[in-house]
Amino acid sequence: ADITPLPDHIVGGMTTRNVALDLRAVPGDESGPTVYSALAYRYDDVDTHNTSMSRGALAATTIEDFRILEYHKSDRDPVGKPVSVKETPEGLVVDFVFAETDRAREVQALVDGGFLRAVSVGFVPQDGYVRSSDGVLVFTSVDLHELSIVNTPSSKKALMSSGSMAASVG
Repeated sequence: ADITPLPDHIVGGMTTRNVALDLRAVPGDESGPTVYSALAYRYDDVDTHNTSMSRGALAATTIEDFRILEYHKSDRDPVGKPVSVKETPEGLVVDFVFAETDRAREVQALVDGGFLRAVSVGFVPQDGYVRSSDGVLVFTSVDLHELSIVNTPSSKKALMSSGSMAASVG
């Protein structure tokens, strides 16, 4: 497929998309912080903005690239940080820990209680995009700037079932 340059309103600006949250236990010992693992972006999932990311769009992401926020609030301190990122055939998996702050503990309690059930990525598109035959804007390369914990997803797949969340101290 041909790569089309990004429209002027997208170039240089951060874009956000709510995506799947699949929190699960990360094995560890009881001496460390609780580690959460989230499928931060599910490739080829078309959201309500009629956009998607192709497989590999997030391949260059490292833990130094981004922090964990709440509701894309970049004017506030992060509520967590990634401890590992891994690209899988399904999407980008991020393992993260919450910060030792009052607000981070509040957000963690909301996640643990099932009140916050989705994550959203904040990214800057790179290079270009592909417009699929059905009109979907497919980003082929992006720089991940943040992963936010949110309550309203833009994808039906972004809602987490109550059984898909677990955490471990590790």
